[in-house]
Amino acid sequence: MIIEFVVDNFRSIKNEQVLSLIAEGEKDNHPENYLTTDQPSDIAILKTAAIYGANASGKTTLLEALLLFRELVLSSMEYKIDEIISYYEPHRLDEQYENKPTKFEIEFLAPDLYEKETNQRYNYSISYNKKFILSEELLIFKSTKPSTLFKRESDSPVKWGEYLKGKKQTIESILLDNQLFLSVAGNTKDHPLNVIYRFFRDCISSFRSVGIIGGMELDSYTRRQLTGEHSDTFAQKLTQLLKAADTGIQGIRVKEVKMDSVEGLKIEGAPAIPDEFLELIKKDLASRPFAVHDKYNGEELIGVQEFDIMKESQGTIQLFDLAGPVIETLQAGSTLIIDEISTSLHPDITKFIISLFHSKKTNPFNAQLIFSTHDIITLTSDIFRRDQIWFTQKDNYGATSLFSLLEFGKNIVRKGTNFGSWYLKGKFGALPFINRNLFIPFEDEEEVSNGEA
Repeated sequence: MIIEFVVDNFRSIKNEQVLSLIAEGEKDNHPENYLTTDQPSDIAILKTAAIYGANASGKTTLLEALLLFRELVLSSMEYKIDEIISYYEPHRLDEQYENKPTKFEIEFLAPDLYEKETNQRYNYSISYNKKFILSEELLIFKSTKPSTLFKRESDSPVKWGEYLKGKKQTIESILLDNQLFLSVAGNTKDHPLNVIYRFFRDCISSFRSVGIIGGMELDSYTRRQLTGEHSDTFAQKLTQLLKAADTGIQGIRVKEVKMDSVEGLKIEGAPAIPDEFLELIKKDLASRPFAVHDKYNGEELIGVQEFDIMKESQGTIQLFDLAGPVIETLQAGSTLIIDEISTSLHPDITKFIISLFHSKKTNPFNAQLIFSTHDIITLTSDIFRRDQIWFTQKDNYGATSLFSLLEFGKNIVRKGTNFGSWYLKGKFGALPFINRNLFIPFEDEEEVSNGEA
């Protein structure tokens, strides 16, 4: 589970911003929304966090910072000597920050390095620029005070903590300036840091809507699972979720569909795609999911009717594609990141998905959901605690700030406050400022009204 994420100097984020998933006080308020751990200081970790804000305020930037941090850990060992770190994207609206380091930090729960059945609290941080990893540090909480596993700073030998065993100096001797020690050690056979590497690889994932682009149907995690090793079990759980959401779908079946050529996969106006690659796409799309609906003669049930899933409504397609990652995350007890969770979904469906993560029955392994949305209907004390609600807002200089509803205090936002109504009234900020006077489609509206355009 993620406890806290910190980002500094990344895209629209100029100064350090902190997304905390620690439940602050109010233990009797929605106790199902958080997990109390037996870690030092008995921290309570939230299962969900919702991020609201105007378009272009930085919601996506915050979520992508976390996912980019993950990708850098997973892939930095592939960098060659002197190769540019492609993940370096500093704030460019202030020239003082264009060459400053980007910093990421994450605090999280993962298995103990040596006793895999026991969860342990860690803190991992890095800073880097276009060419170099400037610092890298991994801490472990054996008590309320963290202990160093390793600490690395540019132009200095790596400092080792007493708890870290396995190969150290050997890896350090081959480590390039643009590579993370965690990436290299995490991919070394039987190294204790395999545990931390697997956390980034297996315990943080994201969902992006796929559907159709340029007339070409795209693959999704849900579709792949329907043809995977445990496809029958997955199809059953998928059907249960779709039925629970009142889609009218009674089942999902996968059929083999013959495609004679790749011509239908080519997108008009797009760069040419090699036929060899299109053949692979054709093979993937040959196994197609069909939604099973009840069929009637008047009021009499007489059988079923199957439709290609792409014939369903856009909302149903969205839910179908989202269902796979949700099911997998709940089963794995991992963290799912979703930008704009409410796209094409009815607000009640969005609330249903959130409720799956809050319920101990549907979320026995304490999975997490971190998402952005514009759906004000879900912005309510019936669903969230104040510490689960976050806002992003840009200042006059284009820099993103992140703040929690908790920061407004109990005296301002009382129990039972209509969060959504207050937000729309501008009491929390994080709304777009719309200036209609900046858009004047006609120079003289009186002339246009008289037909003299």
